[in-house]
Amino acid sequence: YFISQIPVDAVWSVYEQVLGKEL
Repeated sequence: YFISQIPVDAVWSVYEQVLGKEL
């Protein structure tokens, strides 16, 4: 997790949506 520059919450939210649609 790169918490130094980008917020993990924002990235994880998109990542979860993509997996939710594909899976």
